[in-house]
Amino acid sequence: MRTTIDASGRIVIPKHLRDELGLVGGAEIELTSDGVGLRVEPSGIGGRVVTQSDGSLVLVASHDTAMDDDDLVAIRDALRR
Repeated sequence: MRTTIDASGRIVIPKHLRDELGLVGGAEIELTSDGVGLRVEPSGIGGRVVTQSDGSLVLVASHDTAMDDDDLVAIRDALRR
């Protein structure tokens, strides 16, 4: 997939990739250069909100990791921004 870097140095990550990784606005990411390319990874536990068929919302972790109350609050706050 190709994209461009704007004059301020920003790269837009397409929505389907953000959703796949559970990245939300304000989320922290890790950037790693391997000398040839740039790797973008979620930093810490992330998550996304899924709407169930009955209309209820469910928070799903982006990693197979247990989440505690602080994780849930951080994700909720990020989603509200």
